[in-house]
Amino acid sequence: GNSAGEHWIIPGGLFSENFEVTYGLGTLTIEKASASINLDDLIGQVYDGSAKRPTVSASTTDDPTDLGLNVYLSYETESGSAVVVPVEAGTYKVSAYIFDQNYKGELTDQFITISPDVLKIQAENKSIVYGSANPELTFVEIEGSLAPGNEYTGNLELSGSGDVGSYSILQGNLSAGSNYTIEYTEGVFEITQASIVVSADSQTKVYGDADPDLTFSVFLGSLFGDDSFMGSLSRESGEDVGLYNITLGTLSAGGNYKLSFEGEAFFEIEKANLTVTVEDNFIRFGDQLPVFSLSYSGFKFTDDVQNVFSDNSFTFSVDREITEPGTYVASASTTDLLNYSLYFESGFLYVNPYGPGTKKVRSYLDCVTRINDGSGY
Repeated sequence: GNSAGEHWIIPGGLFSENFEVTYGLGTLTIEKASASINLDDLIGQVYDGSAKRPTVSASTTDDPTDLGLNVYLSYETESGSAVVVPVEAGTYKVSAYIFDQNYKGELTDQFITISPDVLKIQAENKSIVYGSANPELTFVEIEGSLAPGNEYTGNLELSGSGDVGSYSILQGNLSAGSNYTIEYTEGVFEITQASIVVSADSQTKVYGDADPDLTFSVFLGSLFGDDSFMGSLSRESGEDVGLYNITLGTLSAGGNYKLSFEGEAFFEIEKANLTVTVEDNFIRFGDQLPVFSLSYSGFKFTDDVQNVFSDNSFTFSVDREITEPGTYVASASTTDLLNYSLYFESGFLYVNPYGPGTKKVRSYLDCVTRINDGSGY
């Protein structure tokens, strides 16, 4: 035979007229030819969940053509553990042996490397209103995907949260395992202001009084947790009688809230009461009405006759036509004032008879003469 191994040599076909030929059996040993093992594709392999084997060929020095021999491969991890065939990312030691009847050869200390697959992922931007629960943080695969049976573990995380503002969405402990390298693009997590609509309570005061507290109620929305209002409402400046708009002033719930008004609210200043009293006076029958003296009660602030009545004049009258001496009720009137409601109290006009020796309707002291009698009067 032509195959490697031991073969019997069986003599035959020899004869001699002069000799007696005795045949004996022999053996022929054919040694296996040496062949070289070539391993290709040891580098450039990328994990995809499938087995990764090098491309194997065997040839002789005389003939580089692949002989198509059976080559047995064995693999070891970097830690020395044997594996049937490499699948996971990593570096494996490869040993190769020719398993053939006519050829022999081996190759050791070769290494095949499977690189982790690259996954490009991007966090999806998220937005919530302050006080709302955080949504689930999600991402999308921009390039690459997991092999069947693989899954992500861990979670994305925020660079911070709580108050209104923009925060980064970080990779956190999100992983696809050692078979993948993740190239991660951060997202933006935005917390926007919560809206609270307040309704101011209309208020009233009397001119000259101190302002009452400006109060309000929440018309729409609510505060979160231990948050509270601070500051106060305000109104348009002014102390004259009239309507003034109530505004937000310094009222605030902090930077996490946007405050606004529902409708309109007014602060009304009403007129104060001012009493004007006509002082009693007298004339003689036939005389013109006198100029009456007036007294006042109820001025506010630093108001006085000069600045309150600077543009007003008084008109005086009596309760009936003066046709004879007697007592008449004297009244005063004037135009309306901006900040006061006028209340008039009447006085008396005493009309005395005219002429010498007539008696006064109402007695009064014309003069006083000091008496020097030691009495002290």
